Amino acid sequence: MNSDNGETRPAGNDFPVDAEETEKDAGGDESAAPALSFPLKKTVEAVLFAAREPLKLSHLARSIGKGIRQSAVQAAIDELNISYLENDNAFEIVEISGRFQMLSRPEYAECIRRLQPKRDAGGKAPARLNAPALETLAIIAYKQPVTRADIEHIRGVGCDSALRLLMERGSVERVGKRDVIGQPSLYGTTEAFLDEFGLGSLEELPLRSDFLKQAVEMEAGPPPALEESLTIPESVQEPA
Repeated sequence: MNSDNGETRPAGNDFPVDAEETEKDAGGDESAAPALSFPLKKTVEAVLFAAREPLKLSHLARSIGKGIRQSAVQAAIDELNISYLENDNAFEIVEISGRFQMLSRPEYAECIRRLQPKRDAGGKAPARLNAPALETLAIIAYKQPVTRADIEHIRGVGCDSALRLLMERGSVERVGKRDVIGQPSLYGTTEAFLDEFGLGSLEELPLRSDFLKQAVEMEAGPPPALEESLTIPESVQEPA
């Protein structure tokens, strides 16, 4: 196998090995070597790419294979960063308090920040959607514009807290009022909802019939008269 510097190396066990660790792991056989299927540098890159948090060199070395020296892992990280810099990549491997993590370069921070969930005045990210909120969001998405009474008729329970959460997240908004007694507010989804679920438009929402088919295939079976329950009677009105 050809390395980046043009040297020819055999594939497989071509990595520096810590003799002390090897002897311990191999039961005293100093000839034992780590059996890796891929080059060390690429393996380090893959592990750091997949890691959800910064990793210590020792943890990184153990994740790659028995007997791999931490100094070899550090050398691989240094080579990767040189390669990223030479290729003008948008990411790099950064050391954070003795731990290593693959991060985007600082100059792209503003662009990436636009993708992050909006935070409230206290700096807190929006709460995760719970089951009631997801159910409410699904009803609004498929039946919009709908009133609170429409949603409660379908779900069979109140939806005040779910609606509040969805509006705080920016997934749902008031889109008007129904022309009936009391003029209840109508709710619909927002552009943020489309962005959050990776949709170009509401036309890209999965068909309800697909969900029913999946339920049957999973032997769970759809709730009785599910299709009928999603039909909002004309008589349903918001309390004044």
